[in-house]
Amino acid sequence: MKRFSLTLLAIGATAGTTFAQSAWLPAEGELLLTPGYTFFTFDKFLVGKQQVTVLKDNNARWNQHAGYISTEYGVTPRLAADLTLGYVRADTGDFAGFGRTSTDGLADTSIGFRYQLLKEGESGNAWTPTVAIRVGAIIEGTYKVDYAAPLNLGDGASGFETSLLFGKQIGGSGFGLFGDIGYRWRSQDVPEDIFGSAGVFQRLGGFTLSFAYRHTQALSGGDIGGPGFGATYGFPQVKEVSQLIEGGLGYTDKGGRTYQFTVAQKIDGRNTGEKFVLGFAVTLPFQLGR
Repeated sequence: MKRFSLTLLAIGATAGTTFAQSAWLPAEGELLLTPGYTFFTFDKFLVGKQQVTVLKDNNARWNQHAGYISTEYGVTPRLAADLTLGYVRADTGDFAGFGRTSTDGLADTSIGFRYQLLKEGESGNAWTPTVAIRVGAIIEGTYKVDYAAPLNLGDGASGFETSLLFGKQIGGSGFGLFGDIGYRWRSQDVPEDIFGSAGVFQRLGGFTLSFAYRHTQALSGGDIGGPGFGATYGFPQVKEVSQLIEGGLGYTDKGGRTYQFTVAQKIDGRNTGEKFVLGFAVTLPFQLGR
């Protein structure tokens, strides 16, 4: 079966932006290089479950820009390595006495390996999906973390994560399913996360339309402004929950290059911004040999 490429962006519960891995791997000896850019903005956010409009009331917004580059390499037909590096910057207007502020730094780095457990079409069963497992490490970025002020680009913590990924193309219809479910642990008393997604895609010639739901949920932590906030815990340790819907439009040219536009909107959450997200990425394939 010809390698299927589905380039997506995953907008995490924290301020960071990561490249979303899939169950489909690059071919053995193939390097996929994906430079990309994401932007998100909000002027309202949730303190616990309560919406706060202090930004909007002061004619201010949180605007965040992230540029990144992700690489994937097919080590064997069933094993791939990945690495994502990025730089992130955010700014706000004057609100709640913080003044007009901007902050930037290297984003958290992600490095991992995926092993394909099942591959559709190999077993002779038409309903067998493609299934892969991923294990990875997170290396904290260089941005400054403010314990008691909401001017953070991430949680400033290293850790590891693991996930189970699946995908299935339905015959020759161009329609398919994809998703994942995973667990993340980080240092600095940042709450553990569970995360997952489920989506569908439709290929139409060189174009691919996709739609996904993404959920990230901290397993512990307090609320912004709750008992002990600013004393026993700060912003990195709050219980952050994010639910987003995400749509994508991709195009793959005759050279195998994929261009992907992504838009996402937060639909529910806890201790997080009411985010609207835009993203663009280009995946460039290189054959390095077998």
